[in-house]
Amino acid sequence: MTFWTYAYGVGDIAERFAKALARRARVGVQVRAVLDAFGARGIDKSLVEMMRDAGVEIRWFRPLTISRFWRNDKRTHRKLLIVDDRVAFTGGVGISENWEGDARNPNEWREAHFALHGPVVGGLASAFLDNWNECGSWTAARVIPEQRSGAQGDIAMQVVRSSSTVGWTETAALLRPLVALADSSIDITTALLRAR
Repeated sequence: MTFWTYAYGVGDIAERFAKALARRARVGVQVRAVLDAFGARGIDKSLVEMMRDAGVEIRWFRPLTISRFWRNDKRTHRKLLIVDDRVAFTGGVGISENWEGDARNPNEWREAHFALHGPVVGGLASAFLDNWNECGSWTAARVIPEQRSGAQGDIAMQVVRSSSTVGWTETAALLRPLVALADSSIDITTALLRAR
């Protein structure tokens, strides 16, 4: 099981999620987690200790530092959970009480999050390994078993990894020709920003 999140905060959901990861590690499941050093700085340290004691391997993405301050704002807001190399969950939901509601008030946030099956899981696992390896000892890529399509509702998907840097990215390289090729419409979704 692999888990990557930019946002890990507080609340009942933060505790329940940490306990679930720890439970799986205790029964022998390899659980690897990457937490963003800025976005997850609010996590209760006792949860981190509990997960580590249970066998969860935790790495921190780009710890904040004065000596390399120019890297402090180069984050990835990736949120990803891969279970048994067969199903992946990704989207905009973080692990914090803010995402427990449905945007009924300014303290509740609403994001899209998706469960994905099939060959796309391998691309997401590759994105995880990219950050995992940056955060510590290098780990060779695992070969993810080929997953055949055929389930009702299959659609073609491609993983385009974002990068935590400034400048041209794979996402920008793909977006430009897609916009240029559009004949009649372009649908875009993004998180809603509210000025206070």
